[in-house]
Amino acid sequence: MLSSLCQSCGLCCSGALFTFLPVTAAEAERLVPLGVRTEARRDGRTALLLPCAVLAGTRCGAYEQRPARCREYVCELGKAVERRERPVDAALAIIAEAKRELEELESLLGAREAGDVRSTLQRAQQLEATEPDDVRFKAVRAKARAVEAMLQQYFVGPY
Repeated sequence: MLSSLCQSCGLCCSGALFTFLPVTAAEAERLVPLGVRTEARRDGRTALLLPCAVLAGTRCGAYEQRPARCREYVCELGKAVERRERPVDAALAIIAEAKRELEELESLLGAREAGDVRSTLQRAQQLEATEPDDVRFKAVRAKARAVEAMLQQYFVGPY
C-alpha cells in the first residue's frame, strides 16, 4: 500500500520537500558514480543534493543502492495512510493536487535555463532573493507560500 503511494509521488526526492539529504561517506561513494550530486556540509556531514539525479519520474533509479535515510523516510501523508487515518485514494488525490500546484508555480517562473537542476521552490526562492521588483514577484511569492504550506501540512509535518 505505502510503496504504491510513494512510487506515484516522488516529492521527497524531487527537491519539493527538502534541498539535501544527509548521507554517509560510503553512501556518497556508492552514488556519485551514478551521477548523484553531493557536497560536504559545514557541520562535516556529507549531503546528497536534491533534486536527486537518479530520480526517474517518480521512481528511484538506484533503488537497491539508495541511502538508509531514503529507505527509512515516510512522509506525513504516508504515515496517515499507514495508520489508516487517510484512505489511499484520498492520499493520491493530495499528491496530484500538490503536483498541480508545483506545475502552476513552475509556469509562473517561466522557462528553465539549460542545466538548471534546482527544484521549483528553489527557483522561486532565488527569484525572491534576486529580483524582488520583478513583475512576476507577487504572483510567484503568493503561489510559493501556498505550495510550501500545502507541502508542510501533508508531507513534511511540524518541525
